[in-house]
Order: sequence, then C-alpha cells, then structure tokens
Amino acid sequence: MVHTARSVVLCLLLLAISACAWVAGAPLSSPEEGQVRVYSTLRQDEIDLYLEDFQIAYPDIQVQVERMTAGALLERMLAERAAPQADLLWGVGLTHVLYLEWNDLLKPYAPVGLARIDSRFRDANQPPYWVGNSLALTAFCVNADEITRLGADVPATWPDLLNPSYRRAILMANPATTGTGLMAVLGILDLMGEQEGWRYLDELHRNIAFYPPDETEPCTLVDRGEYAIAIGKTFDNLGNVRMVYPLEKSGWELSVSALVRKDPITPAAYTFLDWSISDPVMRLYTRKNALTAATTGLTPPPGYPPDPNEKLVDRNIPWSAANRERILAEWARRYGDKVRE
Repeated sequence: MVHTARSVVLCLLLLAISACAWVAGAPLSSPEEGQVRVYSTLRQDEIDLYLEDFQIAYPDIQVQVERMTAGALLERMLAERAAPQADLLWGVGLTHVLYLEWNDLLKPYAPVGLARIDSRFRDANQPPYWVGNSLALTAFCVNADEITRLGADVPATWPDLLNPSYRRAILMANPATTGTGLMAVLGILDLMGEQEGWRYLDELHRNIAFYPPDETEPCTLVDRGEYAIAIGKTFDNLGNVRMVYPLEKSGWELSVSALVRKDPITPAAYTFLDWSISDPVMRLYTRKNALTAATTGLTPPPGYPPDPNEKLVDRNIPWSAANRERILAEWARRYGDKVRE
C-alpha cells in the first residue's frame, strides 16, 4: 500500500510538471516531423533562401508558406479569427503584428535561444508574443543615369526629394498594401513629427508618379530606367540602382515571428519558431537585411550603411500600430489619386 501511494504521488507530480510546461507556452520537446502552415510578407527570394536551411535541418517537416502583402495578411487573420488557418507568422512587420496581438490572435511562446535576441527587438512580455528576426531600413533607390538626364543631383536628404526637377520621377509603394510603403510614411512622421510630416508628404506628392501596390515594383522600375528614384528599402539583384540612405535618419521596420492562437497548436510550429531565431538563419537574414535581431558578427552586405544602428529613427511602434488605420485613412484622402491597383 505504501509503495502504491508513493507511485500515485509521483505520477501526480509528473503530471503537474508537464502541465506547467505547457502553460508556459511550449511543448516539452520539439518534434522533427509534421506539417506547419506559415503566413509571411517576406519576398519569395528570401523565403526560398531561408527555407532551404530549415528543410536541411528538419527534412520531415512539411512547410506551407503563404506569401501576401501586409494589408492582405491583416485582413486574412481578422477574417479567420473564429477558425485560424495559419500556425504562425514569420517575417511580418511588427506594426501589423502588434495589432493582431491586441486583438487576441496570437499566443505567447518563448523560443529556444530567446536570450540571444537584442532586448530592443523582442516582446517584453514573459513569455513573449513576438520575437524579432531582422530589420529593414528605408532607402532611396536611385538610377544615376536618369538623375543625370533630369539635370539634377543624386538626393542625399529627405528635403532633396522635393526638388522640382524630380516632378513625377519618384515612386513609393502604397502604404495601405505594403509594409515597405507604411515603413516610409511612418518613418517620415516619426522623424518630422506628425504635423510637419504631413506637410512634407504633401510636397513630396507633387513629385510622385504613382504609388504601386507591390513593395518590389518601385525599385524594379527604377532599375529598368523607367523612373529616377524610388523610396523603398535595399534589394539585391538591381544592377543599375544605387542605394542612398538619407543623411538624417531612416524609417525602419522589425520583421518578427509569432505563434497564432488556435487549438490545437501543431508541435511543428514550435520547432519552426525555434529555428526562426537560430544562429544559422540569422546569418542568412544578414544577406537580405540591414540588421538582425541577434548579433551574427557578420558585416552588412554591400549597399547598407556601415553601422545601420546609427540610421534608425526614433520610433514609437505601439503608437504606430494604434494609429495605423487613422494614418492610412488620412494618407488615402490626401494621395489616393495616384494609387495604382
């Protein structure tokens, strides 16, 4: 009887420990097989590069990545609130992810290796709702030949973009559909203050040819010589484009990973989130981004400033997330005449 009682107590103790581990938001062990569905705003070339590493490490996990614009992702997540389809978010801008967190669409989880992540680039909650992957900075994509044809100088500052020589020669992605466009608008409002920022955007609008719906289109068209300047972020494989970071500061956005709140959560989702902040993929993030959320020891690739930290404008991301809809509505009211579907 004594032996039986001790066995019962031991079993109850083990069950309690197991329950505590799951309450903390993580399984006891990360499986290496299964399926996982991921929503992402990463470019396809980024997804292909990064996922190759994951598939080598976890060949028995099937990953389905659905790539979409930031605006479409937000709409999809809200529409699927009652029956979430994605297991996690990966490479999605924090301004949008905070909005989803506030709508109770995310589940907290502390990925393996969390302590390596810069405290600026992870959620302060314990466990966190989101963890940073990498940072993108706003930059000017400049075609020097087109600048020369216009008889102008290469822009070095934000005010330089107001030069009348650039009339209808500048592109910027639509901030309502792309994280890159929203990053640029919010960066200007953060840098100049909201009142002065809108005045600047009013003047800039005169020089804008149109606002494309895709984040890669502005710099791609500049690379082809169809326009002189694009306000975007650094892209590779652009042979005719020079990247210029404004002398003042640059807008920026943190891409993060987050677990979707659903029942049940596939164990493979935890494995994917652990990998999304691991050292191997952080080194791969460095190839495509100005900064990574964990230090890699690698120097920024060509096209980026030597110390990107010096270029980061002071951002109040919670304010940006809370005011996103208002800012986009005001932007559409002022500049919607040049939006192209």
